[in-house]
Amino acid sequence: MKKVEHHVVQFKDVMKQQLEEEMQSRVDDTVRKELRSQVSELDEVHETLSESKVHADIIRMERAEKEDIEARRCNIILYRVPDSNEVLATGENMTAKYVKNFLVTSTLE
Repeated sequence: MKKVEHHVVQFKDVMKQQLEEEMQSRVDDTVRKELRSQVSELDEVHETLSESKVHADIIRMERAEKEDIEARRCNIILYRVPDSNEVLATGENMTAKYVKNFLVTSTLE
């Protein structure tokens, strides 16, 4: 009788182990699916962020270009400016002096 009970207990243990393994397998599959789903969503978010950064960079470049154009809008462009023999502190002073002289003399003519 002990042998039969012993085998019954072993069969019970075997069934318990098989059920546990089956449950573990199902849980593993479910967790794997959920993780893949989450990773997929994260990839989509990452892609959206990357696209947004590129778009923001394009907007910044266009804005900087417009600001540059606006800043240069009132510039006067002088061609063939003769070199000056005078020694001045900076090129800006020379240019300002030349422009002032140029505008005064051209309006007199």
